[in-house]
Amino acid sequence: MQPTRSTRARRPFRRPFAFGAATAVLALVAAPVLAGPKGTITVRPLGNLTLTIDGDISDWPLANFTKAAQQPLFPEGQNAGSTQAAGDHIVFDRARIGLFNGTTEEAFQANDSDFGSSVYFAHDSRFLYILAVFIDDVLRDDRDTREHGSAGFNNDGFEFFLDTRGDSTDCISDDEFPNIDQAGMNVDDFQVTVGLNANFRPSGAAGNVLGARQTVERAGNLALIGPDKGGPGGIYRDALTAAGGADIGARRYADLRAAGARNPEIAAKPNVTFTGYAIEMRIPFARTIPGFTPDHAMGFELFWRDVDSDEDPGQGGGQISWASWGQSTEVPCDNPQASLFHTANWGSLVFDTTNFLGPAP
Repeated sequence: MQPTRSTRARRPFRRPFAFGAATAVLALVAAPVLAGPKGTITVRPLGNLTLTIDGDISDWPLANFTKAAQQPLFPEGQNAGSTQAAGDHIVFDRARIGLFNGTTEEAFQANDSDFGSSVYFAHDSRFLYILAVFIDDVLRDDRDTREHGSAGFNNDGFEFFLDTRGDSTDCISDDEFPNIDQAGMNVDDFQVTVGLNANFRPSGAAGNVLGARQTVERAGNLALIGPDKGGPGGIYRDALTAAGGADIGARRYADLRAAGARNPEIAAKPNVTFTGYAIEMRIPFARTIPGFTPDHAMGFELFWRDVDSDEDPGQGGGQISWASWGQSTEVPCDNPQASLFHTANWGSLVFDTTNFLGPAP
């Protein structure tokens, strides 16, 4: 893929290697000040609520999420050394995201249900929970045919980076781009690909149930990935398995409003029926995942993938439209201020311990 340049997407992602409220934060323990200059996402405790990981959004108290962590209008957020984005969830907003990997301004606007996303976070003593509710009229779960879902970046979904110790201040990939550097402050950094995947649809499931998969895409500690990306033997996959139960679930929705979705696009157009899907997942606070404990802030960045047709206007590399929450428009660190791989352009997850989403336990 040859590099191209545009106003907001200057360099396509180089792939054979897959790319794959705000209420006050109280009672945090030893939150590193280095994590996340580009905004704060407060991860609130569930309280006595229980979440079933099946893609059904009805057990999430969405009305209790009070503020989206929104970046300034593009490119103000990209040009700033830090931003005041703060909230307890993330909302896709075309005016406040960065387009990259060749994606252009024509993307994400074919019709009302072309694309939208709200991403919610919660935690308890055992897990970090993530719910992503997508407005989308074309669901693609068919382009990753690998045994362990190791090419999930080809399907609809999202991806995120974690700096679990919250200490990274550099480009995560200087030595062997695009692999994460396997030393120093980057050894605990990793990227997770999350996507729909028909190969992992539960047997005998109802018609609206979809398959989904999460897997480590790249990591500073290669043992997180293991001998076969997405398969057994990697620390991350083995931790998911050891926790028991489903680690991810997804469902299709013919009417997101009727299902209880609270994406701002839905509220803004009460006479429009929005179609889409939801992905629900959890990650165990496992000692085997270095630094992944909810007693400190962690560096965090998220980007979305939307796959429609081969002729979808504005799509970028891999026939996918790509957009980042932190307004990154390039992947390598040639221009650090615009780089997805530069931790100074990430926000942070901050784990609240008192402002419960449900009744206190």
